[in-house]
Formats: sequence, structure tokens, C-alpha cells
Amino acid sequence: MEVPIKPSSKEEIQKAIKTIKELDLKSAEIDTIKELLTPIFKGYIITTPKFKPGLTLYRGRCFENKPTNISEITYPPKERIRSVQRVNRAGHPVFYCSTAREALFFELDVKPKDKIVVSKWETTKELLVNNVGYTRTCFSNLKSNRESQTWGEIKKEINIPETNNLVNEFLSQEFTKIVPAEKEYLYKISIAIAEKLFSDDLFDGLLYPTIPMKANADNLALKPRYIDEKKIAIKTVEYIQIDTKEDFKYKITVLDFANSYLIIV
Repeated sequence: MEVPIKPSSKEEIQKAIKTIKELDLKSAEIDTIKELLTPIFKGYIITTPKFKPGLTLYRGRCFENKPTNISEITYPPKERIRSVQRVNRAGHPVFYCSTAREALFFELDVKPKDKIVVSKWETTKELLVNNVGYTRTCFSNLKSNRESQTWGEIKKEINIPETNNLVNEFLSQEFTKIVPAEKEYLYKISIAIAEKLFSDDLFDGLLYPTIPMKANADNLALKPRYIDEKKIAIKTVEYIQIDTKEDFKYKITVLDFANSYLIIV
């Protein structure tokens, strides 16, 4: 018989939140933040999706010259990851992708004359991900045109803590903060949250709304093993030039297209 986890009190959670918000993130360590998150996560309940095979995903990377091998457009080797991003530490690769092709242009913040490679992938096995950022407040703050997603109801027999919404809002707000290019250290909190949410071997990745595209599509950060175990297959590759950027729209030219590709080496 499983013994239910007693959630932290509201006061304990609020104290932990206050401590995290007062941290000097330039010097704070990610592991320290993870420790401070422990009372916040204690007893936290969330529903999350399991996607059937056949999910279409898109991945984008900036390239001056056209790549010649899949190994150039999949997740990068750890030695090439020298800075932190929203989900990963330096030296820790993940496979960033999106459910919408157009989201890639905003995520990469491309400018006219930039060239990018957009690859289309399809899952061949079930995909179980945890999620963060799906609250009405979060979607409202990002000025999204869609409603926040829900991933099924929590079973009636499960006692939902009164603090669950408090925790969900805190995690979502911190994870989806807009981070200026010169202040990447602010990602330390989102990285700590991500690692608490999907480091367990149970999960293949993390699902979250795209921030630059105002939560109007979803991003995924997949663990390298999901790709290495060939649970996702590449379908097409486009080599694209950005022509113009006006307000929230891009005009592009597809320079090349391929629906067959070299094997990863």
C-alpha cells in the first residue's frame, strides 16, 4: 500500500518561493535552487499527456551553409553546448522541437538574410512527457490567442492539496519568463524546475508553451535517448532563407528540400 506524501504547508511553500525569488542568480548554483524547490514540489499533483506514435514535430537550426548529414540537425554533442538554455545546463544536450513549424522562426529569433534548416520528424513510439506553463495566468501574460491546455482530470479519489494551484502558478510563471539574450543566468530557475519535472527515467521529455510565439504552439525538450533509441524518424528537411520580418510575420524562401537523407554517423 502506497503511503500518500504529505504536502508542505502553505507557509513553507511561500517561504521557499520567497527565498528563490530573492536569490542572486548570477552566483546561485542550479543544484541549490533544486534543493530550495523540494518543499514546493512535495505533494504537488499534475496530469500530463502520453502521445501515441505518429506525433509530428519540427526542429530548427541556423546554418550559413546547407548541412549534409542528419547528425548536424539532431541534438548537438555535449562539448558544443557552452551556455545554459531554458531546459538544459551547459554540456547537457536535449532535442528541442515544436509542434508547429512556424514556431521555429520565433524561437530562433531569425532576421532577414538568415538561413535556417527546418526538419520535420515523426514519433514511432509512445512519448510520455511532463509539462509546465499551462495556466490561464501564464497564457494571459504571454497574450496567447488560445486557451491553456489541460491534460485530463485528476482522479476523484486523489486528494488535491489546497496549495496545488499556488505551486502550479509559481512553476509556470518562473519557467516561462522572458529572458534577454545577455542575461542567460536567469535560466537557472527554469533549468532547476525542468530537472525536477522530467529527470525521472519515466519521462521522455518536457512539454511547455512556446514563449516567443506567445504560447500559440507547444515546444518539447526531448531526452537524447529518445532519439538514440530511434523512437523518432526524420521525414523532410528544408533549407530556408529569411526574406523579411514584419511585426509578427516572416516571409521566407525555401532554397532546398529533401525527403531522404544520409544516415547519422
